[in-house]
Amino acid sequence: MKAVSKYLLVLSLLLILSACAPKPETEVVLEQEEIPHTEEGKVENLPEQNESTIPSVTQEEEKEEPAVSQKEEAEPELEVEEIPRDPFVSITEEEPVIEEESSQTQPPVQEILTSKTEERDFWTIREEMVENAAAFQQENPDTVGWLYLYETTIDSPILQREGDNDYYLTHNDYQQEDRNGALFADYQDQFTGRDSQSWNLVLYGHSKDENPDGGVESSREYEHFTEIKRYQDKAYCERNPYFLFATTDESMVFEVFAAFHTKTDFIYNLPNASKAKREAILDEALTKSLFDFGVDIAPEDQIMTLSTCCRRIVPTYPNGYRFVVMGRLVEKGKLLTYERSICENPTALTVNNIYE
Repeated sequence: MKAVSKYLLVLSLLLILSACAPKPETEVVLEQEEIPHTEEGKVENLPEQNESTIPSVTQEEEKEEPAVSQKEEAEPELEVEEIPRDPFVSITEEEPVIEEESSQTQPPVQEILTSKTEERDFWTIREEMVENAAAFQQENPDTVGWLYLYETTIDSPILQREGDNDYYLTHNDYQQEDRNGALFADYQDQFTGRDSQSWNLVLYGHSKDENPDGGVESSREYEHFTEIKRYQDKAYCERNPYFLFATTDESMVFEVFAAFHTKTDFIYNLPNASKAKREAILDEALTKSLFDFGVDIAPEDQIMTLSTCCRRIVPTYPNGYRFVVMGRLVEKGKLLTYERSICENPTALTVNNIYE
């Protein structure tokens, strides 16, 4: 009987231990279960899955996919529309304007660089001219300076071709062939600073329009020096007795002392002349000037000459006549006076005395 009791006790303990042993989890078995394949490698008899049997990683990927799709759809909304460039902004602030323009579509430099006169004071204009000259020299190495005339669109680079006074008659500011040409300096001009530059800095440019009243009609064709003909108008001369010029190093003020029509046999465009020739040039310029500007001028004074073609005396072209404006370099520290009174010059060359 004792043996039977021990056997029953052992059997009871085994049953208790069997009931307490952990059972294998279904998910673990599923992940380890081999998926049967066909001979072609395709999956078949794949157990039906529900949300509880899908691994957590797969659920996270499904949540991320819509986010990626939304991001791709939202990308066009993040693009920023390019702001149009202000055509009146200084080149020192917007130098890429010139670099990015196609060589075939570049607008005249005046449209890019000209600032509104009423928005800039005298000193700001002069400062910007120096900056503009230096900046545009990077665009065209032939740049030697910058010219500014009040109440005009002349706010432009001055170019100079070594040993050649013809190149910029047929090429524009960007050295592209253009019958309108550009504003340029005589190749003999020396721009070495006010203390050592040529006695007479001579600048040339095409023009077209003529107006009997002295005003100038707007025109894009041959316009470069058309507006210096405003100096045929007495009222304009009284309001604007000065014009400005700048090199890459300094700005200068020139006071107008003569504005005249002349035949080309008058050699007024000598950059470096002897004292005797200087006296002769100044005397003839004052004699032919449309107005007496009341400016004392001497052979020792440095001057600048603006020269363009002329149709006022003889309407056909070419005709052997020019319109010329001359200004005297104003010394540093001199007080500038505006709104002055000038008088007409009875000896001026006009249509009435052309044959005298």
